[in-house]
Amino acid sequence: MLITATECAGRSSGDLFEELRAANEIQRPAEGLRYLPGMPDLSKADPVLERMRSAIDRQMTGRLPHDQFLLDAGGRNSLTTIRRFIESFATPAPAMADIHSRQLDAALCCWEAMQDYRILFEHDKPLVRNIHALMLLWTHLGSIELRRWARPAAICALQIHDHLGRELIDRHAPFDYGFIPAVLEVLEWTENGPDFATPLEDAAARVLKKLEMHEGGRR
Repeated sequence: MLITATECAGRSSGDLFEELRAANEIQRPAEGLRYLPGMPDLSKADPVLERMRSAIDRQMTGRLPHDQFLLDAGGRNSLTTIRRFIESFATPAPAMADIHSRQLDAALCCWEAMQDYRILFEHDKPLVRNIHALMLLWTHLGSIELRRWARPAAICALQIHDHLGRELIDRHAPFDYGFIPAVLEVLEWTENGPDFATPLEDAAARVLKKLEMHEGGRR
């Protein structure tokens, strides 16, 4: 991997290893104790290298979906594979959307999921208790009022999402048609709108359980 990265920068592997050897000879004793031989100090590494290491760590620990693996799981990577892995980090990391954009996106996902449940309700399909209560309220209050509830539902969804962590959510189900429906099923629906029936930690645990059951059902 080092050789390939160096070739991309137009330097030969011989120059690289000569520089590493020279750096080793002048390394201070304290640094030698802190960083074992062969273990580079990445505390001040370029953000791209940090992203590379994070991607590899997530793959090794199973926190990256298998279909998103960039490197061979068995470590038998060709130079072409390694080069492709390096080049995939050429673009900057996407910036986190601001809170208003996140709420808008989540609210649209909530409203779409609510409409999907409405179709199931109209066709007498079985629904969990909380969703059935939501549908009865929809019949009583109408679509305009229920559409307004998409935003507070989105706020609840983002609180659960941030509590569990994005990497954990992505591992189990897509945000729009996996995570959001699970949240809607966990929320308590009354004439005042959606809210947590339990503390945030309990609601998040229930959402996670639903996602795990959904994931298990697809295998």
